[in-house]
Amino acid sequence: MLTKNRIIYYCIESGTAQKRKRKAIKLKTIEEFSEPD
Repeated sequence: MLTKNRIIYYCIESGTAQKRKRKAIKLKTIEEFSEPD
């Protein structure tokens, strides 16, 4: 039971991390496009 919950929690955590990473990448690309060298 504990291991199953741990796996589910890990999946949720990794999922939110990926969403955050995607959001950060999106913001980064917007910044790069709005401020060309």
